[in-house]
Amino acid sequence: MFELRHLRYFIAVAEELNFTHAAARLHTAQPSLSQQIRQLEEWVGTPLLRRDKHHVELTPAGQVMLAEAREILERTRGAVRNALEAANRGAKQISIGINPSAQVKVIPTLLPIFEGRFHDIRVVLHSLTTVEQIASLRNHTIDIGFMRPIDDPDLVTETVLRENIVVLLHVNNTLAQLKRIPPEKLLPFPRINVVRSLGPNLHDTIEAFCAKVGVRFKTITIEGSENIISSISSVSANLGFSLQPDYVRPILPKNVVARPLDCANPPTIDLVCAYPKGDLSPSLRAFLSVLREYRSGNKF
Repeated sequence: MFELRHLRYFIAVAEELNFTHAAARLHTAQPSLSQQIRQLEEWVGTPLLRRDKHHVELTPAGQVMLAEAREILERTRGAVRNALEAANRGAKQISIGINPSAQVKVIPTLLPIFEGRFHDIRVVLHSLTTVEQIASLRNHTIDIGFMRPIDDPDLVTETVLRENIVVLLHVNNTLAQLKRIPPEKLLPFPRINVVRSLGPNLHDTIEAFCAKVGVRFKTITIEGSENIISSISSVSANLGFSLQPDYVRPILPKNVVARPLDCANPPTIDLVCAYPKGDLSPSLRAFLSVLREYRSGNKF
């Protein structure tokens, strides 16, 4: 079984693409670092790196592993933060669950305004899937969450913004030269599938669109592909195309492009905020007041 140190060592090598530099960064000996990477590859069951005396690069499996390793370490750090927060519950704060869309399109605009007006309220952000946010709202780990639409009788939801679904393609894909992509032209290529158990709204939106336009793609399902980084990494490795909300544009690597769909009524997906029914804390009321003001002004 691998340990967290294996992930830290792998991330260092993947980011440096040089064992000597990674060993110096980790303050460890290079032979020990190489051994840790081999142990991780043996546990995973496939090479994560291609290396020779002069060159190191990630395999497709390594690209996916890098995204997942970063997320695991971030979750671990988050667990430590949550424990510290639990020890200081008397502090005046608001805990907010965010998905990648909110992290790109909402939080950078909203947070500076909120903190400027309510500088005495501490803001704690939690990067969580929709499923995780619902659970966190129920156990009061977070006060409000930004997620895809849900139907939950115990939660209040408000639409924050609407996003277009776009096609992510490797730059070497012949369709990348088009400004807009007709859905039927994607048929020869595999679609990177969204795992429904983790992202039901996005999954259902895409499946409903495919049924409406009458196309049936061959699919590749990658565990964790609801995580946008995993989906992008799969496209970057030229494993297929992906249909994703357009917030991804600023975070795409150079070898991945986003193109709008060329069809009538292209698919869209909403981002909502959700919070428990009942009395709202002063901190949450303050946050909602700023959110509603800027949403009404179409600031996002």
